[in-house]
Amino acid sequence: HVSKQFVSELGGTVIQVEGSNLLPFVESGGFVQLDGATCMRQNISMINDTAFEFITPSGHGVVPIALGLDDHQVTETGFRLMYLSSISLAEMSLHQGSLFLGITGSEFSKEQVHSCLYRQRVNESSVESIVEVHAAIVNRTVVECAALPTLKATVHVRRQSDGETSNGLHFIYSDGLLLVSLQPEVVTELGGEILTVVGGRGQFTNNEYACLFVSSSGGREEVSATVMSPSEIQCDSVPPMHVGMSTVFVSRKGHTGSHSGLVLLVRPARQLFHLSPSTGSVEGNTTVTVHGSSFLDSIVVSGDMFCSFAANRVPAVVVDTRTLRCTSPANVLEGVVSFTVLQRTFTKSGQYFFDEFEDARLTFEYQNVPVLSEVSPKSAGVGGGTEIELIGSGFNRNTVVEFTSNANLTAQAVSVRKTEMGLRVLSPPCPMGFEGGQVHIDATNNGQQFSSSALSFYYTKSPFIAELQPSVVPESSGVVIEVHGELFGQGDSNEMFCKVGAEISTSLRLSQNIVLCTLPDHLAPGRYYVGLSLNNEDYAVSPTMLLVRPAI
Repeated sequence: HVSKQFVSELGGTVIQVEGSNLLPFVESGGFVQLDGATCMRQNISMINDTAFEFITPSGHGVVPIALGLDDHQVTETGFRLMYLSSISLAEMSLHQGSLFLGITGSEFSKEQVHSCLYRQRVNESSVESIVEVHAAIVNRTVVECAALPTLKATVHVRRQSDGETSNGLHFIYSDGLLLVSLQPEVVTELGGEILTVVGGRGQFTNNEYACLFVSSSGGREEVSATVMSPSEIQCDSVPPMHVGMSTVFVSRKGHTGSHSGLVLLVRPARQLFHLSPSTGSVEGNTTVTVHGSSFLDSIVVSGDMFCSFAANRVPAVVVDTRTLRCTSPANVLEGVVSFTVLQRTFTKSGQYFFDEFEDARLTFEYQNVPVLSEVSPKSAGVGGGTEIELIGSGFNRNTVVEFTSNANLTAQAVSVRKTEMGLRVLSPPCPMGFEGGQVHIDATNNGQQFSSSALSFYYTKSPFIAELQPSVVPESSGVVIEVHGELFGQGDSNEMFCKVGAEISTSLRLSQNIVLCTLPDHLAPGRYYVGLSLNNEDYAVSPTMLLVRPAI
């Protein structure tokens, strides 16, 4: 014997099988097969020696029931199961002067017996009670059940043949009114939202209604309501309330009040403080960190977060209750756009809406990425402090200039100033230390998008001058002297700057240890320091002074 002939196509129907020798069958790992689909063994359990039960998998149509121990020992039982379509409820309304509850859904069959289940609790701590009444099939999409006034409940439709039970619709009779849902179902503690109450069809007949809000702390506040349609009213403005669950009642003006209401969730006020960075490339792909409050709270735990750059909405990742991150989309033009955060909140019916955070007037500025075209000088001493001119475009007050080695060691320039042609900066100390070497110069306006045309730059050890040959020359002679020392071989060119006193003259590097320096032809008699430099900024000075004697 098989307990049921009809089962739900979604699966999950419990079937009881009675017969002989069933205990050894189950203990030996026996299984139930429905039209080739095997039930999981953990879904089979013994009731007694002559009966076991199993849970059906999902399926369609009429399927035979077979029992088996392995793939080669499968026996037909002669019994069959008929899969019936699942039941789904969409909406409900009062019929015939509130005597019947009309429920709209799908797959109601006149060949099957249906009933309405009213599930209710007097309060949160009480045991749930179920009232079952007969359901009359009007057609395949509508059933009618006797209405139970003054009842706060969840309604389901059950098909008796297989026990298939629909999704539940929540409703409340309030002062003789059937309340079905709230839109939105979540509001902020600051209030101010327009709240729509959906009720049964045809029950709101005039403008003499009021909404009563009872907060979780016991506070009560009544606001006027406007009839939008026979089945819908709007509470003019949600009052400020404490965070948590509040209850909304609807009553006709002049009546003593409602007996029950719909639950409204009140979440903390969510605020936005600032963005980091607040600028990014017009090409997009800037990772923006948003700082604010209540990105996570116990009232709304589901729903995706989005960042909105003007009209462009992109997904956001919540890091913690005060932080979330998103990636900026591309924008056609430079300029400032508005920024906010949205949360996609789902309703009980599966619909969703975008809930905007409180307006903080935050903005995000789209900019072109900086472009570098030339650097002068092209080298400097390892100690830093050399003034450097950068020619390019796309710079602003937030521009940062970085000197980066091939090993990704980075130092930032200081004293960055805009000029007509680009930037003027002071070189930082060499990121590789006193050994010096080649680096590349990049610029960024937000720490993420860098100039695509990095410029090469060379850090040099300061040259060391040991002696001058000769160290005594006649006045106004314009002779060439040899400067001997070390570390004259850094850089790409054989040219160096030779300074005699305050005069800069031409020079030629012969090797890392010798430079030829042509003296000015108008030097007056006296003693002069001689210096060498690769960039006309950082000079090594001779330890002895050049003596210019009077002509004989």
